[in-house]
Amino acid sequence: MSNRSLEDRYFPPRFGDLEKRSAIYQEAVKTLRKLVEAEGTYAAQYAYATVVSDLIRQDWATHNKLTLYDKGSHWCVRKLLGETCKRAICGPGDDFARLDHTSIWRTDSGGSVFVSQPYGLGSGDARKMVELEDRYGIQTHVSANRSFWNAGNSLLIEWSAK
Repeated sequence: MSNRSLEDRYFPPRFGDLEKRSAIYQEAVKTLRKLVEAEGTYAAQYAYATVVSDLIRQDWATHNKLTLYDKGSHWCVRKLLGETCKRAICGPGDDFARLDHTSIWRTDSGGSVFVSQPYGLGSGDARKMVELEDRYGIQTHVSANRSFWNAGNSLLIEWSAK
Protein backbone atom coordinates (compact mmCIF):
# COMPACT_ATOMS: atom_id res chain seq x y z
CA MET A 1 0.00 0.00 0.00
CA SER A 2 1.31 3.42 -0.95
CA ASN A 3 2.10 6.02 1.70
CA ARG A 4 0.67 8.72 -0.53
CA SER A 5 -2.73 10.09 0.39
CA LEU A 6 -5.73 9.15 -1.68
CA GLU A 7 -5.90 12.72 -2.98
CA ASP A 8 -2.21 12.67 -4.01
CA ARG A 9 -2.73 9.38 -5.87
CA TYR A 10 -5.73 10.65 -7.83
CA PHE A 11 -4.70 14.29 -8.16
CA PRO A 12 -0.90 14.45 -8.32
CA PRO A 13 0.84 17.84 -8.54
CA ARG A 14 0.25 19.14 -12.05
CA PHE A 15 2.51 20.69 -14.62
CA GLY A 16 5.81 19.64 -13.10
CA ASP A 17 7.81 20.98 -10.23
CA LEU A 18 7.05 24.67 -9.62
CA GLU A 19 10.59 25.29 -8.38
CA LYS A 20 11.93 24.24 -11.81
CA ARG A 21 9.86 26.90 -13.58
CA SER A 22 11.09 30.38 -14.45
CA ALA A 23 10.83 33.23 -11.97
CA ILE A 24 8.13 34.94 -14.05
CA TYR A 25 6.11 31.71 -14.14
CA GLN A 26 6.40 31.35 -10.36
CA GLU A 27 5.32 34.98 -9.93
CA ALA A 28 2.30 34.44 -12.19
CA VAL A 29 1.24 31.40 -10.13
CA LYS A 30 1.68 33.39 -6.92
CA THR A 31 -0.39 36.27 -8.33
CA LEU A 32 -3.17 33.91 -9.49
CA ARG A 33 -3.27 32.35 -6.02
CA LYS A 34 -3.66 35.81 -4.49
CA LEU A 35 -6.46 36.56 -6.94
CA VAL A 36 -8.23 33.31 -5.98
CA GLU A 37 -7.93 34.17 -2.28
CA ALA A 38 -9.25 37.70 -2.84
CA GLU A 39 -11.91 37.18 -5.51
CA GLY A 40 -12.43 33.43 -5.98
CA THR A 41 -11.66 30.86 -8.65
CA TYR A 42 -13.85 32.47 -11.32
CA ALA A 43 -11.77 35.64 -11.21
CA ALA A 44 -8.60 33.61 -11.80
CA GLN A 45 -10.24 31.68 -14.65
CA TYR A 46 -11.36 34.91 -16.32
CA ALA A 47 -7.93 36.49 -15.81
CA TYR A 48 -6.38 33.50 -17.62
CA ALA A 49 -9.00 33.73 -20.39
CA THR A 50 -8.35 37.46 -20.78
CA VAL A 51 -4.68 36.78 -21.42
CA VAL A 52 -4.87 33.74 -23.70
CA SER A 53 -8.20 33.67 -25.56
CA ASP A 54 -7.16 35.83 -28.52
CA LEU A 55 -3.78 34.11 -28.72
CA ILE A 56 -5.38 30.65 -28.79
CA ARG A 57 -7.77 31.82 -31.56
CA GLN A 58 -4.89 33.18 -33.63
CA ASP A 59 -2.81 30.00 -33.13
CA TRP A 60 -5.80 27.76 -33.95
CA ALA A 61 -6.67 29.72 -37.11
CA THR A 62 -3.05 29.83 -38.29
CA HIS A 63 -2.43 26.14 -37.58
CA ASN A 64 -5.62 25.13 -39.43
CA LYS A 65 -5.16 27.73 -42.21
CA LEU A 66 -8.53 29.32 -41.49
CA THR A 67 -9.88 32.84 -41.97
CA LEU A 68 -12.89 34.20 -40.12
CA TYR A 69 -15.78 34.38 -42.58
CA ASP A 70 -18.75 35.34 -40.48
CA LYS A 71 -19.59 35.53 -36.82
CA GLY A 72 -22.89 34.02 -35.76
CA SER A 73 -24.21 33.64 -39.32
CA HIS A 74 -26.99 31.38 -40.54
CA TRP A 75 -25.84 27.79 -40.17
CA CYS A 76 -26.83 25.48 -42.97
CA VAL A 77 -25.57 22.00 -43.72
CA ARG A 78 -25.71 22.80 -47.44
CA LYS A 79 -23.34 25.75 -46.91
CA LEU A 80 -21.04 23.50 -44.93
CA LEU A 81 -20.98 21.04 -47.84
CA GLY A 82 -20.21 23.83 -50.31
CA GLU A 83 -23.72 23.95 -51.77
CA THR A 84 -26.09 26.89 -52.08
CA CYS A 85 -28.34 27.50 -49.11
CA LYS A 86 -32.03 27.43 -49.96
CA ARG A 87 -33.41 28.76 -46.70
CA ALA A 88 -36.90 27.38 -47.33
CA ILE A 89 -35.56 23.82 -47.38
CA CYS A 90 -32.37 24.43 -45.46
CA GLY A 91 -31.12 21.90 -42.93
CA PRO A 92 -32.31 23.64 -39.76
CA GLY A 93 -29.81 25.16 -37.37
CA ASP A 94 -31.55 23.08 -34.70
CA ASP A 95 -29.72 20.09 -36.18
CA PHE A 96 -26.50 21.41 -34.67
CA ALA A 97 -26.02 20.55 -31.02
CA ARG A 98 -25.00 23.27 -28.59
CA LEU A 99 -24.84 26.42 -30.69
CA ASP A 100 -23.16 28.99 -28.48
CA HIS A 101 -20.56 31.63 -29.37
CA THR A 102 -20.67 30.65 -33.04
CA SER A 103 -18.55 31.61 -36.02
CA ILE A 104 -17.92 30.40 -39.56
CA TRP A 105 -14.40 30.06 -40.93
CA ARG A 106 -13.05 29.49 -44.44
CA THR A 107 -10.27 27.06 -45.24
CA ASP A 108 -7.53 28.05 -47.67
CA SER A 109 -9.16 25.66 -50.18
CA GLY A 110 -12.54 27.44 -49.93
CA GLY A 111 -14.31 25.01 -47.58
CA SER A 112 -16.13 25.99 -44.42
CA VAL A 113 -15.69 25.17 -40.76
CA PHE A 114 -18.56 25.92 -38.42
CA VAL A 115 -17.48 26.62 -34.83
CA SER A 116 -19.48 26.60 -31.63
CA GLN A 117 -17.99 27.11 -28.17
CA PRO A 118 -20.43 25.95 -25.50
CA TYR A 119 -19.70 25.59 -21.82
CA GLY A 120 -20.61 21.91 -21.81
CA LEU A 121 -22.08 18.95 -23.68
CA GLY A 122 -24.51 16.30 -22.57
CA SER A 123 -25.04 12.79 -23.91
CA GLY A 124 -28.01 14.03 -25.97
CA ASP A 125 -25.73 16.60 -27.61
CA ALA A 126 -23.18 13.89 -28.46
CA ARG A 127 -25.93 11.72 -30.00
CA LYS A 128 -27.17 14.68 -32.02
CA MET A 129 -23.65 15.31 -33.37
CA VAL A 130 -23.25 11.68 -34.46
CA GLU A 131 -26.71 11.71 -36.09
CA LEU A 132 -25.78 14.87 -37.99
CA GLU A 133 -22.52 13.31 -39.16
CA ASP A 134 -24.31 10.18 -40.35
CA ARG A 135 -27.16 12.03 -42.05
CA TYR A 136 -25.07 14.56 -43.98
CA GLY A 137 -21.62 12.97 -44.25
CA ILE A 138 -19.87 15.67 -42.25
CA GLN A 139 -17.40 15.42 -39.38
CA THR A 140 -17.25 16.87 -35.89
CA HIS A 141 -14.24 17.55 -33.70
CA VAL A 142 -14.51 18.53 -30.02
CA SER A 143 -11.56 19.96 -28.12
CA ALA A 144 -11.28 21.00 -24.48
CA ASN A 145 -8.06 22.97 -24.83
CA ARG A 146 -8.46 24.96 -28.07
CA SER A 147 -11.59 26.96 -27.33
CA PHE A 148 -10.95 30.66 -27.66
CA TRP A 149 -14.23 31.87 -26.18
CA ASN A 150 -13.51 32.27 -22.48
CA ALA A 151 -10.53 29.92 -22.80
CA GLY A 152 -10.35 27.19 -20.20
CA ASN A 153 -14.08 27.38 -19.53
CA SER A 154 -15.64 26.29 -22.81
CA LEU A 155 -15.28 23.62 -25.48
CA LEU A 156 -14.43 24.06 -29.14
CA ILE A 157 -16.71 22.16 -31.52
CA GLU A 158 -15.80 22.18 -35.20
CA TRP A 159 -18.07 20.94 -37.98
CA SER A 160 -16.70 20.46 -41.47
CA ALA A 161 -17.21 18.44 -44.64
CA LYS A 162 -15.35 15.11 -44.73
